[in-house]
Amino acid sequence: MRVSPTLVTNLCQAGYGRALARLVLPRTRYRVLGSGMDREQLIQRLRARVRRGGPAEQVWWNGELLHVSEALVRAAELSDNETIRARGDDVVIPRQLDD
Repeated sequence: MRVSPTLVTNLCQAGYGRALARLVLPRTRYRVLGSGMDREQLIQRLRARVRRGGPAEQVWWNGELLHVSEALVRAAELSDNETIRARGDDVVIPRQLDD
């Protein structure tokens, strides 16, 4: 199924990011998405996105479109032993999907 990027953006801005992620991206994809990394690696990756600027300043965090500065704040709040999956501009924290 192909979903319009405009539709995704509008739904996320309306507060439906998590629900959209669950519908569009099955949980099996979350389990295999990208490589595992620790909190510090994620923070370094997000800081690199800030340096690049432009459209790279936004990331998808569990299906919610965020500015990199907000993603950095959330990353800093993660515990040291948190499971983190990231690939491209997607960041998935499986524990937070169950909230």
